Amino acid sequence: MAIRTIVVILFLSASAQAQSLLKDSVVNFFMLSINYNLQMPLGDMQDRFGLNSALGIGIGGKVGKNIFLNVEGGYLFGKNVKENDILDAITDENGFLLGSSGLLADYSFAEKGFSIQGQTGKIISFKRPNANSGLMTLLGAGFLQHKISIDADETEVPMLSKEYRNGYDRLTNGFMLSQFIGYFFVDAKRKRINVYGGIQIQEGFTKNRRSWNYDENRQDDSLRKDILVSLKLGWIIPFYRTQTEKYYFY
Repeated sequence: MAIRTIVVILFLSASAQAQSLLKDSVVNFFMLSINYNLQMPLGDMQDRFGLNSALGIGIGGKVGKNIFLNVEGGYLFGKNVKENDILDAITDENGFLLGSSGLLADYSFAEKGFSIQGQTGKIISFKRPNANSGLMTLLGAGFLQHKISIDADETEVPMLSKEYRNGYDRLTNGFMLSQFIGYFFVDAKRKRINVYGGIQIQEGFTKNRRSWNYDENRQDDSLRKDILVSLKLGWIIPFYRTQTEKYYFY
């Protein structure tokens, strides 16, 4: 009986070791991702905004032989507004704005916007540290929007009520293309560290969507090319499918 017990234990131990060594290492999964982007505007956009940020969330998965699919949305924000002369017609030569009470009114500019895109690409594995990690290349297409947000007290500054701000905010949007290259790491065994990072480029083929710019006293219908170059860092939450695995025993 003792010998039989020892044989069973040794067999189970050897089987477990074989399972660990020989099971398929490429794992497919559904995932949520959260990312941060430090963005440098180029093209027409650099005349309006400086360095900004974006926070994004994505839903996607890794399928087949490390094929990556994703749908992602991001919120753009920043305080570095270069096109800050849009209120010159209603401010004095020093940039001060007189409120309805007769006192100087506070106001400020900020960048606000968003992007949404679908992405597809591939993870080129180097086999180590595992076959689920490696160089990630993605192509995407979607929609980009941005504007100059004006913060002011409407009761103190009626000329900057929500209705009138539309004539100053330069609301701009349009079709967007994107490219990403970076490194993707998934800890498929311990499932603890799952991250990615790299460089993303977005090209927006956009246009001013307001019917009239009050400060310029004209309609701006020119076509724009807005470019964002981003340092992108993301955290991945993978959801693995429970399935029966096949093992080989020797």
